[in-house]
Amino acid sequence: MTMRLAGGVLPSAHEGVRPLGDVAAPGRPVAVGPADAPAERAEAALERLAWLVARAGVVAADAGVELGGGFRSARIEGGAGNRRDGVLAALRVVGAEALGSPAAISVALFGIEATKPLGAAATAAVVAGRWAALRLAVAAAEVLGPEQLVTLLQLEGGDPFPDGLPSVVGGHLRQVLEPLPRARRAALLADLWTRVCAHQEVLRRRERRRATQAKVDRLRDLEKRFDRYDDDEIILAVRRAVGQEPTLAQAAR
Repeated sequence: MTMRLAGGVLPSAHEGVRPLGDVAAPGRPVAVGPADAPAERAEAALERLAWLVARAGVVAADAGVELGGGFRSARIEGGAGNRRDGVLAALRVVGAEALGSPAAISVALFGIEATKPLGAAATAAVVAGRWAALRLAVAAAEVLGPEQLVTLLQLEGGDPFPDGLPSVVGGHLRQVLEPLPRARRAALLADLWTRVCAHQEVLRRRERRRATQAKVDRLRDLEKRFDRYDDDEIILAVRRAVGQEPTLAQAAR
């Protein structure tokens, strides 16, 4: 039985699929290459695949990264995420050269409507380290046009969603933005970016303020102070009545 890869891709008759690990489970990263490749070449490809997964996550295998020896990375069908997520994850670790031509990478990230200006803007974002803006643009690729995505790639500061797959966030954005006119969507996303980043900065300031305070737990001291509050009030009242430190007999009278 032929193993089906993510995206419904079937290996050719001359290719072998070698999973990373012992079990060929859904979503498992695999090395796809010549079926008759020597064992040492296949092992070297699997080592490269393990390195990629350790640094960029399992989804990065979907990017089709060249592993050497005629092998490329892939995943067995059934895992979370898609090729768009994989290319973005792998891009940060292996760079563009290992993923194909600039045009191919642009199409993988933004779809078949990607333009040269959009590809250039994405490259500039990578060079400038604006990975958060690139993630948001990839997530919004199905609800914004190429020109709007170019604008989105200029955003700087903060990271509205540091966790999670862009494909999942993209599904949420479609639910929210598709009922709205296409011309308004980019402005709304930019405003959402600004608001979320501002909220994150408030949280960071709060954490910095807490870090400057004493880290010793004072709860037990407060409990003890509360327990002796009544005793202290009584002793203070006796001192005021006697005019000096009272003896036990004075306190009793």
